[in-house]
Amino acid sequence: MKIKVITVVLVFIGFTGLFWISTSAHSHTGSKTISVAPDTSIHWDKMDRSERMAYMKQVVFPTMKPLFAAFDPKKFGNMKCITCHGNGALDDSYKMPNPQIWKLPRTKEGWAKADTNYMNFMRTTVKVKMADLLGLHPYDKDHKDGFGCGNCHTDEQ
Repeated sequence: MKIKVITVVLVFIGFTGLFWISTSAHSHTGSKTISVAPDTSIHWDKMDRSERMAYMKQVVFPTMKPLFAAFDPKKFGNMKCITCHGNGALDDSYKMPNPQIWKLPRTKEGWAKADTNYMNFMRTTVKVKMADLLGLHPYDKDHKDGFGCGNCHTDEQ
């Protein structure tokens, strides 16, 4: 019964978020107007800083937060910008990839110790959705220029 209630709530939140996004379809950032609905025509690399900030606040964060919160409500229920961007989000000095979040293992043994549920969530949900939101394709062995783990995470030393 709890799972059904949680599923209904998450679906409702998702539809509410999509409705909110669709009702505020454009954002003015200085003299430029950008689309703020998730759209594969987005070209993240061509956006200026103000366009990126508006898109992150109005599209990326509201889209990704419910996905993370559904995966691990205890860890991500109170997700904020610093969750992904670290303390640099507080003073606008952040850099991506972010050395403050989990580091990618450099060995097979390190990967074997990684939480498989978390890794599956990152690979099948986060990587795919973030790639879509940024107008990129997910990184894989054939596409070495797509969005992948290394866009957010640094390697272990």
